[in-house]
Amino acid sequence: MKLFTLLLLLGVYGCYSQTASPAYYDRRCGEDLGNLWLEVVAVVDNSKGMTNKGLINIAANIASVVSNNTRIGTDPNEPRTTRLGLVTYNAVASEAANLDTYQSLDDVYDGVFGALGHVSSSDESYLVHGLALAEDILEAGKQTAVNRTHFQRVVIVYASTYK
Repeated sequence: MKLFTLLLLLGVYGCYSQTASPAYYDRRCGEDLGNLWLEVVAVVDNSKGMTNKGLINIAANIASVVSNNTRIGTDPNEPRTTRLGLVTYNAVASEAANLDTYQSLDDVYDGVFGALGHVSSSDESYLVHGLALAEDILEAGKQTAVNRTHFQRVVIVYASTYK
C-alpha cells in the first residue's frame, strides 16, 4: 500500500511538473505597506553632480517610501518589519546607517535628512563603491538575533549619472 501511494504521488508530481506553461500563483500583494518584510539599503550619490536640492528631494523620496505605515526596525513581537540602511558615495562610499540604526520613522527622518543635507566636495562618483558597501551591510544584517534570512533584500540606487 505504501509503495502504491508513493508511485501515485510520483506520477501526479511528474504529470504536474510537465505542463507546457508553468504558472506561479500567490496571494495578491495588497496595498498595506505595513506588511512589508524587507531589508532595504538606499545607495545615494552625494557628489557635486547631485546638488543640494537633488539630495533633499532624494531624502524626501526615501522618507515618503517608508512612511506609509511601514514598520521600521526590529521588534521580536512583530516580525513583519522593514529595516533600512543608507550608503552615500562619491569617490568613496560611506555608511550613513546600517540595518539596525533606524528603529522608528522618526529615526529615519532625522537620519536620512541629516545624512543627505549637503553634497560632498568631490566631483567623482563611483557607483561600484556604493554597491559594494550596500552588499556588506546586507551581509552583516543577516547576523542578528532574529532570523531574517528569508526576508527579501532590496538595493535602491539614486545616482546623478551613470557612465
